[in-house]
Amino acid sequence: MPPPSERSVRQQIEDYSSFRRRIEVFSGEEQDALDWAYQIAKSAHRSQVRQSGERYFEHPRAVFNILFDECAVRDSGILIIALLHDVCEDTAIFGNPTKMPYSLWQEKARKRLAMNFGNTVANDVLSLAEPTVEGIEITSKNKSEEIYHVKLKSASSRALVVKMADRLHNLRTLKAVSAEKRINKIKETEDIYLPLFASSSMEFPETRDILLSNIQKVITELKSS
Repeated sequence: MPPPSERSVRQQIEDYSSFRRRIEVFSGEEQDALDWAYQIAKSAHRSQVRQSGERYFEHPRAVFNILFDECAVRDSGILIIALLHDVCEDTAIFGNPTKMPYSLWQEKARKRLAMNFGNTVANDVLSLAEPTVEGIEITSKNKSEEIYHVKLKSASSRALVVKMADRLHNLRTLKAVSAEKRINKIKETEDIYLPLFASSSMEFPETRDILLSNIQKVITELKSS
């Protein structure tokens, strides 16, 4: 975990106030929706930490910031998806995926997400959630990954943009994980995700190109370090 001085500096740079300043460019209704997504994500991930010792919420916040700052994304729906992209998979706030069959959980989560953010955001968030191995419909990690990759191939451009920003941030923070995991993440990115991102019929080509370029840059740096 970073020493207190480092954490203090980081918190001064990125906190709720900095988030609120960013979303001032949106309408009042969009600001309310973004703020609600922020609060849900912060609450849902409250007890979780990353391998670096940093609280997990800093990851969806970083994905949001990559899209807003580096890619100039001003689609509030995409930014809501960024904030919520791990909530369904990693927390029970929209339904506990370990306590019921995958199909039932998915419908429950979709209904709850749609009540808050509409059907489009609900479908996009769920397309980014890797199925949990619940021992009923999903009986192995391989089966979970197979279903997930099929879902990504049919995911919307909005969801894929978020997945690219998610992968970029994960690559940027690989120094906190073991060498073996670092190698596996790079291989997974090159073998599965880069071909998917490059070949997708993307509604946001400029955003895709920025993210692809940054992903490839980080991979090059990781391989040479």
